[in-house]
Amino acid sequence: MSWDPVSLAIAFLLGLAVGVVPWLVLRPRARAGDLGAEGERTRMRRHGLRVAAVSVGLTLAVVVAGTYAVLRVVLQSGTLAPAGVERVLTGLRAEGVAGSVVRTSGAPDRLGPPPAGVYTFAASGFYETIAPVFGSERRELPATVPAALRNEADGWTLTVHYFDRHRTAFRWVAAPGRVLEEKEVVTDNVRFGMEIRTTLACRQPEVVRAGLAPGATWSRDCGAVSTGLVGASQDLASTDTFVGVERLTIGGVAVDAWHVRRDSVVSGGQSGAQHRDAWYAADTGMLLRLDFESRTSGLADHVESTRLELTSLAPQT
Repeated sequence: MSWDPVSLAIAFLLGLAVGVVPWLVLRPRARAGDLGAEGERTRMRRHGLRVAAVSVGLTLAVVVAGTYAVLRVVLQSGTLAPAGVERVLTGLRAEGVAGSVVRTSGAPDRLGPPPAGVYTFAASGFYETIAPVFGSERRELPATVPAALRNEADGWTLTVHYFDRHRTAFRWVAAPGRVLEEKEVVTDNVRFGMEIRTTLACRQPEVVRAGLAPGATWSRDCGAVSTGLVGASQDLASTDTFVGVERLTIGGVAVDAWHVRRDSVVSGGQSGAQHRDAWYAADTGMLLRLDFESRTSGLADHVESTRLELTSLAPQT
């Protein structure tokens, strides 16, 4: 349990309440003979009022501290279990889409699509959320995470299962002219025992296209809406840069990859900055690697530093 400012303030007030009791109740008083009968009665009434006030104050302090302690224990998500490849694969098989490939119309001038199935990414890094009263929750990513790819008429959705109750679905569209668009990113997670969904969408969905010159840049204006703990909307003003075509080795196979860098300024319900490097297969648009750094503050502070690297081009079906 971390000592955030709210924890320190409550501990200080509780200590102050307990510390003033001896001074209020046991401080030196005038002797009864010095005050007379009426003065003694007045002194006793005042003394009774002080004792009552201290009793009420101590009771409130204990109730507040106890309630806070209970909240800190109850509003913890605990340890999330890894999603597991077999569990994700079973769900995909039940849908009847594992191993399928849906060809987009006019396929020769469009990217992909990658075959449907469950891919595996090597994962590293962490994310942490810090909020008043709730405290902090930090999670280290498992060594590997499964990702389910579903083909659709105009593209595909890749859902990365970081944990059994934390997943992010990337919705990509293969547009004419070998253009890759990121239509929507939806993240479902559990923070402090509460389910939170964040939906990110951009007014300029283009991520990358064939024929770009290294160093080319373009702007993207995006908005994110969160439910649950955050309950706020955020604006992201991003600058994307096409770094160039790079050769990656995925599962022993050399792949030409488009490297795209994104720097974002976050404002609104949260403020801060994000940095993302992504590598996409030049022939299919499949995500090969994703490095992500984020530091934002607002109703809750969030820090994230993660990396995903595809381990094989062939999914399990």
